[in-house]
Amino acid sequence: MLNQLNTTTKRELDEKYFSGESVEEIENKLQGSKQITNTSGTLSIPDYGMTESIELYFKPTQDLHGYDKPWSGGTEKNKLNPSIPSQTISGITVTKNDDGSYLCTGTATADILLQFDTFNTSGESYILSGCPPTGSYSTYCLGVVDHGTDYGTGLTFSDSGKPYIRIANGYECPSGGLLFKPMIRLASVSDATFEPYANICPIIGQDKASLTWNTNQGISMNFGTTYYGGIANFEGILSLDWQRIASYDGETLPGEWLSDRDEYASGTTPTTGAEVVYKTTPSSVRVTKPANNVLTDDYPITYNGYKLDVTYQPKDTILEESKTYTNQEIAKLGLPQAPTSNGTYNLVCTVASGVPTLSWESTT
Repeated sequence: MLNQLNTTTKRELDEKYFSGESVEEIENKLQGSKQITNTSGTLSIPDYGMTESIELYFKPTQDLHGYDKPWSGGTEKNKLNPSIPSQTISGITVTKNDDGSYLCTGTATADILLQFDTFNTSGESYILSGCPPTGSYSTYCLGVVDHGTDYGTGLTFSDSGKPYIRIANGYECPSGGLLFKPMIRLASVSDATFEPYANICPIIGQDKASLTWNTNQGISMNFGTTYYGGIANFEGILSLDWQRIASYDGETLPGEWLSDRDEYASGTTPTTGAEVVYKTTPSSVRVTKPANNVLTDDYPITYNGYKLDVTYQPKDTILEESKTYTNQEIAKLGLPQAPTSNGTYNLVCTVASGVPTLSWESTT
């Protein structure tokens, strides 16, 4: 549930709505619009034709690839650096995936042995796993040079050596490919579920803010560059409170931060070389103001597919007594078009199904 700011006071309601209803009755109906529901990325904002401004709060985001945090290489369960590059060798195409798994396709025309960098056990016991089921030395397997093989059930070893992927001469990979998920974990860790060696999660910023409240109406504000967090107020001003460091090198961070390879905790710092964004004192940037910044109806409002906090503030329209208003001023105040015939008129508020509507009513 998102908060909506409604600054209308009882005195202003008295001056704004010349109606037979009491101030309390009108205010109670407006009170019902103070909460904005968020369903499947859609923000529904009751407008009542009096919108002054919309502010969008945006923050840096990350795709965590299905995990609960990013991490640097070897700092979590999987200690095996996937150092074998993508390549084609002896009839087999080996593709290294982003998570450190390997997809093999084709038919081997010779025995293939692809070796990872030497793994140093420091005398501790580890388990190598990740060979597809039902492997064999005559088809495919994982192993550690001079220390044994894994045919799909895991290999426990304690001496340093070079892990490898082996595909035997003449073996034809399945039509969908043969997927290896090589992982080395401490023998004390019972969970054999594959995890990447590193979970690098680039930080996502925004280069525009756009609102759509039906199929034909919308606001779009291009920033001209990518920013990572702040407030876009659709008046051409961004108040930015997140800044980015492309490669962290020990800079002092004033508070909360996000890293593409570290989980934030108070008092800690990111890994050197990490992409980092950090919370800082807000600074203002002027960008191109959209041509249309007035919402006119109660329609669902979406923002770039993201769920964001929205501050919505109705316009305070107070008519001064004994003052002459031009048609342009009436329109600017967000009021209905003024009557064209001479006469004296009251501005009347009628409410149907909880929705106030303004109109002009002749006193004669």
